[in-house]
Amino acid sequence: MSVLKVVQNISAVACTGGNAVQSAAVIVRSGIYRFTADASDAIHVAWGGNPTAVDGNDFHIPKENSEIVKCATPKKVRITSITKGATNTVMNIPLDTGTPGHPFAVGDYVTLTGSSVAAYNTGIAHLAVTAVTDTSITVALDSSAYAAFTGTATLSNSIKFSVKPDGNGAATGHITEVQIVGG
Repeated sequence: MSVLKVVQNISAVACTGGNAVQSAAVIVRSGIYRFTADASDAIHVAWGGNPTAVDGNDFHIPKENSEIVKCATPKKVRITSITKGATNTVMNIPLDTGTPGHPFAVGDYVTLTGSSVAAYNTGIAHLAVTAVTDTSITVALDSSAYAAFTGTATLSNSIKFSVKPDGNGAATGHITEVQIVGG
């Protein structure tokens, strides 16, 4: 048996009528998640940028059971400047971080935190990366009306979960991000 430390609790995902429901996005902190199916039904779980759980293709958890799954690897980088644009927003990484200066790739989903200009924190929330260079990360966001970026912020990868009941009824998936500390 593993000893777990809770990293963050994620809101339960309740679904009805046999339909898949998606969670809100969360920043990846450990990348290890504990999924629990309630007593209503077994569940299928999918994860990623914009997942939809389906029968037969996704992770299955029997009712009243839990599983621990490594779903992602945490990624983050310090952002020192942002180039605003009407269609794209480019976040720049300091040149002193090596080459490449970040771990992100096109298709990753990212969330910005810690900006002194709040619009960037709310605007760059679970957006897909559309382009990268060694020192920049681009997302599709009209930031042209935002105030100039000042200071620094942290860009992290983010993830969503999709839960679907095994049958046509209802079920709830409970999701907790954990760290394995022993066992």
